[in-house]
Amino acid sequence: MEKVEFEFKRLPNVLEQTTDSIMITNTEGVIEYVNPAYIRSRGCRPNDILGKKGGSTHIQDTSADFSLKQVHARLEKGEIFQEIRIRRWKNQTPYYEELTVTPIVDEAGKITHYISTGRDITKQIQEQEKLYRLAYYDLLTQLPNRALFLDRFTHALAGMRNGVKTLGVLYLDLDRFKNVNDSHGHDAGDKLLIAYAKRLVESLREVDTIARLSGDEFIILLEGMTSIDDIDLICRKILKTLSQPFSIDAHEHIVTTSIGVSIYPRDGREVSVLMKCADIAMYRAKRAGRHTFKFYTPEMGKNGMHDSEMEARANYDTTSGKELKRIGR
Repeated sequence: MEKVEFEFKRLPNVLEQTTDSIMITNTEGVIEYVNPAYIRSRGCRPNDILGKKGGSTHIQDTSADFSLKQVHARLEKGEIFQEIRIRRWKNQTPYYEELTVTPIVDEAGKITHYISTGRDITKQIQEQEKLYRLAYYDLLTQLPNRALFLDRFTHALAGMRNGVKTLGVLYLDLDRFKNVNDSHGHDAGDKLLIAYAKRLVESLREVDTIARLSGDEFIILLEGMTSIDDIDLICRKILKTLSQPFSIDAHEHIVTTSIGVSIYPRDGREVSVLMKCADIAMYRAKRAGRHTFKFYTPEMGKNGMHDSEMEARANYDTTSGKELKRIGR
């Protein structure tokens, strides 16, 4: 008995010294206790929250899963364990916690309080996000890379089974980008690519996926298109937007773009086929005088044209923009 009493007396001291944030509320969600770790993690003062309704709704910037009513319903089945994103009280900076919410019951088995315990996992989440960005985003432009584009395409195809109309794949290449690198240096070329990517994002919808493949080559996935006319209008808008001057290091650069377009399912049902078709059509746009767009047609793959187009592409170093055998794009 003495040992039990001794442990009970030590409990408040343990709560005060633990590095985990702890909050205790009554069944109505009124906050009755928070420990120093909770105050430090939230960046608030005890008077800011004690005696006020918070409960599990003290979690900011998270999903509606944590409304008080829903939390109580879930707690009837046992404790809750979940990763959450929170914003600090004063400066609103975000951080992450592993949160456990456990009901406290009396001798009759009736719930009297809830205790929330949070462990800061911000560093782990940030490391995960960093690794994700390295794996799926282009370091220069911060656009999705080829891997993320392929993943988005896979999800888009899954949506096609639910009656989504058609998909458009746009293959973009800057015209004569090599001249910028040669005349102003690769640093200016990189800045131009960053500005180009930003303007490209601003000219399209949020639902569209824009990825950088390599060098000065970009690819776009257009979802939910109702007709080819819609894609035609988007291509014209892109050409107009991107042909406006770019100001880089006090120099004005006017660059144009050539675009090749392929359509799902008309031109193919696999992403590799559609990307190849769009690439061939893009090269045809180059040959047509640049600063234009071409839809892929079956004729482009007939009578050896497909092989000759790909051979011409192979004779051009798309990463550095250098000509190998033929005149550059």
